[in-house]
Amino acid sequence: MSGNIFQLDDFDDEIKNIKSNDTKKQFLEDNEIQKISLNMYKDDWEDLLRYRTYVITDQKKDFSQAEAFIYGLKLLDKKYKIKRGQEKISLDRGRREGEKREKKSSSIDLPSEWLNFINDFLYHKKMNEGIIKYSRLDMISEMISLIKQKNKEIPWN
Repeated sequence: MSGNIFQLDDFDDEIKNIKSNDTKKQFLEDNEIQKISLNMYKDDWEDLLRYRTYVITDQKKDFSQAEAFIYGLKLLDKKYKIKRGQEKISLDRGRREGEKREKKSSSIDLPSEWLNFINDFLYHKKMNEGIIKYSRLDMISEMISLIKQKNKEIPWN
């Protein structure tokens, strides 16, 4: 019966190629760019725009709003060494009582790697630090605060 083995030429090599392509494909899928809608406090949005404008004019380079946002996320990542790969956290919906700051809606394109970081960061704040009402608005405000601390040469007022 050993003579009845079905075999395709170069089948093993093809399987290796598929596996390596699957790894590359998975990496690309894992870093897929996604458009997300964000509510930001208007003054935070203006400060993020001010930072972006500063980089464009001072460093003479193209710098998108998403790149400015990712810069802020990197500062949060550096400040908090959080565990990655947390389960999806649900956020409170609706308005906060007594909230007076004006908001602005915006959308940006982010790699899924950074969307996952946002979830992990919010998970950390809510579950590990116990700040139950912590929101994306709070995260963005904290992120803008770090950008301001790191870039004191920018006239923020």
